[in-house]
Order: sequence, then C-alpha cells, then structure tokens
Amino acid sequence: MNNDYPDLRLARDDMRAQEALYRPTAFWDEASAEIERELVEQGVERFRSLPLPLGYFVPTYGTPGNSLSVEQVAGLRYGFAQVAPNDRKAQLTLDQLLGGELAALSDYRVLLAADDPDRLPALHRFSECSFGAPQEQFTFDGRRFSRSSLNYLLGLAFLKKHLGGEPVRTVLEVGGGFGTLGEILAVGGWRTGAISTSTSRQPASWQSATCALRSAMHGSQVTCRRACAP
Repeated sequence: MNNDYPDLRLARDDMRAQEALYRPTAFWDEASAEIERELVEQGVERFRSLPLPLGYFVPTYGTPGNSLSVEQVAGLRYGFAQVAPNDRKAQLTLDQLLGGELAALSDYRVLLAADDPDRLPALHRFSECSFGAPQEQFTFDGRRFSRSSLNYLLGLAFLKKHLGGEPVRTVLEVGGGFGTLGEILAVGGWRTGAISTSTSRQPASWQSATCALRSAMHGSQVTCRRACAP
C-alpha cells in the first residue's frame, strides 16, 4: 500500500523546476527518486530504519555506519561465542562495540564535559523523540540519543563556548537533515525566529524533517515554507 505525501510531491516538483545550477547532481537525482519511492511504499513513520535512508542520510554508530553488514556482525558474534562461550563479560563488551554503544557513550561523556548547562540552548534537557522508528537509539541517564542527535549536540556545545552568551535568532542548516537540529533547539529553549533547513536537493529528507519536527513538537510550533532558488 502506497502512502500519499502532497508535501513530498510539491518539494520534488519544485526541485525539478529549478535551473540546472540549483538541481541535484545525477547521483543525487537518482538517489532522491529511489528514497522517495521507498518512503511512499514503506511510510515516513519508518524512515529511520529503512535501508536507503540509513545508507544515505541517517547516521549510525553500528550497522551500517560502522561499515559492517548485519551478516558480518552476526559472524563475529558467533565466532567469538565459539572461542569464549562462558565469558559473558567479554561477549557484552563485543556486543557494545559492534552495536555502537561504546562509541555513543564516549560521545555522550564528551558532551557532558563540554556543555555549559547555564547557557542556552539547554542541551542537558534533551531527549530525542522516536519518530521514524530509529534503528538505533541509546539511553544514557534516562535520555534517548542517536548518532545524529549526539553529532548536533557536540557541535552546539562547541558553538556555545564561542558565542559568549549572545542569543541566536536565526539558524540556517544547509544540508539534508531530518529534523534533529530543530528538535534540539526547540527543547533547549533557543527562541529562534526561524529554523530553516535547506533540503531543496533532497525532497525525501525535507519530508522526513517536516514529519519528525511536527511529531516531536506536537505540530503546534512547526510552519513549513517553500524557498525556491532564485
């Protein structure tokens, strides 16, 4: 059963109507079409666990972000179990390594050390929503994180150190994000006048970002506007 996403069709038509300079390359034009088809067939509610988004714009610490396939991970676990079948502690460590939890925990500890909780945005309050059925999320201190959210949180912690308390009124994200940055800023108390994500070359991620933000913020604070290239 196919899903109907009018906003996705609108973004795709806008993209194709632009001058060649503003349209995607041949690589991204084909990739966008494939991702759109998968979203329409499988539903945007699952976009963070679908193969194509995982391969193109949904980062992970474990598979596929660690360059290991599901079969390779299973083979490594099986082989280790044959060598040390009774060493549960070592098996747990291997599971955490292959699944990405150790890398995620390392980034989380850096975030705790780097962030100033007395300055906005209040990164220490953030817990990621589960819209999109993420294949990978980790819980630390009762809060949920993915590789995407920890990437943004670390960058924002760095930025806060160099702003000197200066309020931020407009945030422009250039790239194919899927709503994580907007969710962090909204939860963290940065009352920006606009949060703009430029995804005109990737309509599928624009549709994903729109749905994810509306879910995380209960729809009441999300306004989507088109901004075509001149």
